[in-house]
Amino acid sequence: ALAVATQKDDHIWYSFNTRNLDSLAGTISVSTMHFSGYSLLNSLRIDPVQAEIKVNETQAVEVRVVSKATVDNDPSDDLAPLVGPVVTYPDASQVKWTLNGSSLGNLDDGYVGPTSGSSTATYHAPAATAAMSKNPVTITAEVDLSGSSKMYLLSNIKVTDDKVKSYN
Repeated sequence: ALAVATQKDDHIWYSFNTRNLDSLAGTISVSTMHFSGYSLLNSLRIDPVQAEIKVNETQAVEVRVVSKATVDNDPSDDLAPLVGPVVTYPDASQVKWTLNGSSLGNLDDGYVGPTSGSSTATYHAPAATAAMSKNPVTITAEVDLSGSSKMYLLSNIKVTDDKVKSYN
């Protein structure tokens, strides 16, 4: 899901089709024939990364993806145009949800409910914060990337009581 992106004179973002990932060295590299501005692009993300809600409220959490355009006007340049906006990840069967790393939740911590046929889930906050094992809770979307690797996307949601004010 990690790529290198650049913009051409048309102000459209492009990602390199060919990249070399070296997980042992922790590097990503691409070959290019010109000097330009480049950026790392994480094509998978979770939304929101963090949020704050009150007890008994809900928060939608979604796996999102930056997509490549279906038409490439210059296929010889090894760049694929990216389209916006970022959309819901299309394969819900590849996403597994957990709350605080182990289950879909409980009465003390709240629970996460996956939306059928979608890469979206809803976190339901508990009725009180006193018994929570961890606050903020961590919602994890485990995305199975083509069966050989997995990406873990984390969303941290702080739950507040009506009587308590939280300041960051």
